[in-house]
Amino acid sequence: MVRYVEIHPIPSLRAFVHRLWILDMAGFAPASNEVVPQRVLPDGRPELVIHFGDLCHRLDPATGRSEPQQRSLMIGASKSHVVLAPGKSAGMIGVRFKSAGAMRFLKSSMSEFSDQIVGLRDWSSRCGAEIENRVLEASQDEERFRIVQDFLVAQLMDGRPDLVLSKMIGEIVKSRGTIDLSKVYADLNISERQAERKFLAGIGLGPKLYARVIRFQAIVQAINQAPRSDLTALALDFGYFDQSHFIREFKSFAGITPRAFVTETHAISDCFTAS
Repeated sequence: MVRYVEIHPIPSLRAFVHRLWILDMAGFAPASNEVVPQRVLPDGRPELVIHFGDLCHRLDPATGRSEPQQRSLMIGASKSHVVLAPGKSAGMIGVRFKSAGAMRFLKSSMSEFSDQIVGLRDWSSRCGAEIENRVLEASQDEERFRIVQDFLVAQLMDGRPDLVLSKMIGEIVKSRGTIDLSKVYADLNISERQAERKFLAGIGLGPKLYARVIRFQAIVQAINQAPRSDLTALALDFGYFDQSHFIREFKSFAGITPRAFVTETHAISDCFTAS
């Protein structure tokens, strides 16, 4: 069984954190201990993940090789998928930041984390060791959530979000990634270069790439809700020139075609796509 629990953050974190979650994969792998690869898709949000159970392994589809993930990870916004193989008793707690939320905790430009999975101990040995030890010692979901939120409150540097960046993100998300960005810039009286700087510092992705990721995630949700949907109609609905353009774009993010994605097992990604 896959157990997934998700909560809203405490009030002092709500401007920056979208959700906190726990994913317990105990018993998910077959009794033979064979690992089941899971495709995890980009969604435009950075994540903090701490394993309290068996570590997940990251697979390289090209070589078939795998390597264990570190116990605590900072996952930057990305433009590509990763393939993870959960252990038989894998368990993890995560923080899904709002798109521009993580920068308030990391004291770094998010461009440094773009398309990267960084061990928290590598980024800060003290912070990484502290949060790992406390999460490992906890035995209940409520305790783990409290520990992680207390940790975030202690790390929070500035409680004021960038309102211009937040408005740009909001318009992109509301349009499912299909909005004309030049109109957004004009409405906010900001240049394309200024917008690019804000997005790279706050999210780690440029505005055009971020919009493409948001559109991709909206498409994934549409496919999950109606796996037999007409791909040509879906492509037109999301503003693609034709079906081939749509399939190329989907494959660039997911590594496979939409139809192949429908036939795969992606329990981990499904948990995150719906929220």
